[in-house]
Amino acid sequence: MSVTARRNGLSTSQLFTWRRLAREGKLSGDAAPVLFPVEITPAAAPISSGA
Repeated sequence: MSVTARRNGLSTSQLFTWRRLAREGKLSGDAAPVLFPVEITPAAAPISSGA
């Protein structure tokens, strides 16, 4: 199990959690995704020290 997790860039605990949730029927994927609005603003100019 740990080899599979490492090969896919996961922690072993995350893989075990997903397996447990799948066994319990909690990973059905039927839930609609939740989207949040995002506003991108320009970065603030750095403050110069005046030196």
